[in-house]
Amino acid sequence: MEQFINDVWSEFGKYYHTLVAWVPGVLIGITVFIVVLFVAGLIRRLLRKYLLKRTDDLLIAQFIVRMIYILMVIVGIVIALDAGGLDGAATKLLAGAGVSAVILGFAFKDIGENFLAGIFLAFKRPFRIGDMVDVQGIKGRITGLNLRETLVKTLDGKDVFIPNSIIIKNPIINYTLDGYFRDSFIVGLDYSENITKAIDIIHRTIRGLNNGLGTGKDPQIVVKDLGSSTLNLEVHFWLVTDKPEFNIPGLRTMVVTEVLEALDEEGFYMPASIMEIKNYKEDNWRMIDHSNQAQAS
Repeated sequence: MEQFINDVWSEFGKYYHTLVAWVPGVLIGITVFIVVLFVAGLIRRLLRKYLLKRTDDLLIAQFIVRMIYILMVIVGIVIALDAGGLDGAATKLLAGAGVSAVILGFAFKDIGENFLAGIFLAFKRPFRIGDMVDVQGIKGRITGLNLRETLVKTLDGKDVFIPNSIIIKNPIINYTLDGYFRDSFIVGLDYSENITKAIDIIHRTIRGLNNGLGTGKDPQIVVKDLGSSTLNLEVHFWLVTDKPEFNIPGLRTMVVTEVLEALDEEGFYMPASIMEIKNYKEDNWRMIDHSNQAQAS
């Protein structure tokens, strides 16, 4: 029993001395890593301010800053391990990271695909922050982009996170890239009305609106079709999308209301749909006079 205790104590002493020998190196490594994190954070803030002054592209600035910060942290880990006397561990860590990257690349194919798509979008993309887009039926404004996903704020206030691979693979409708957006609506007039005069009134009314409408593009009014009770005019008008008051539903309501009021003031009649009912079968109706029956009783 005494021999067993001596053996255990001897082994404990070996581990104790080894641990004590490692403590200074571990403390040095931790200190170095903390310093590297502090320096990396400081450089990230300074670099962000510098890039934002040099470029108007917020997404590229954020991407460059994030990638440099990640690289500095990785380098900091290697330096900390080497300073702590674990240079062999640092070499194994880098080698293992390469193997792990291959394994994880197959295991998380979709994540890697979104990551690469995020890199492509950071440098070349069909939209800017604040643009109104339509991606696979999701319509809203671009509010953010990172290495995995693109954030879209829909018109009803929902935050939708779209994987970057979907952005890369599918068509994107950008309503605001050139600064103009065209909308349209239908006006139904009676066949007896002066259509030429109505078109002129609609044209002048829309041209007179300045709140959010494009001043450099004229509205276009065309005959859409000949309805059963109305002659339908299709009104195309342009909106300026780089104005802060740009709002498709609100501006469309304003334009339609102004046009209807202008036509009403000029006495134009806009009839509703007319339904004509014909009875081709003659039925014999039997009339019963309940008043005579009541008097007889």
